[in-house]
Amino acid sequence: MIVNQIGYLNLGAVNKLKENGKLFSIYKTNKNTVILVLNTKKKSLHLSYPQKNRLPFKVVEGKKIAKCELIVCSETAINITADGWNNNDQIMAYEEFNLN
Repeated sequence: MIVNQIGYLNLGAVNKLKENGKLFSIYKTNKNTVILVLNTKKKSLHLSYPQKNRLPFKVVEGKKIAKCELIVCSETAINITADGWNNNDQIMAYEEFNLN
């Protein structure tokens, strides 16, 4: 999946996403970090950034970020905790790359 970085979210912002019914999943990467990806609930992902030097119709090529395994999906999670997050208070968030 080719993604854009949204930025860091704190636990309050993540809980607000859940309260508003937004679909997201929290993943553990092969680099032993924890990230949040909006609008997905796949069990595993291969994340990459879009190549900046490619034409828009060639965005299938990207710079690899990480391989990820699902930890928590917003649809099934009861409590979301900040365990394993950056300083245990923030998580890097991504969304699927869109040309628009």
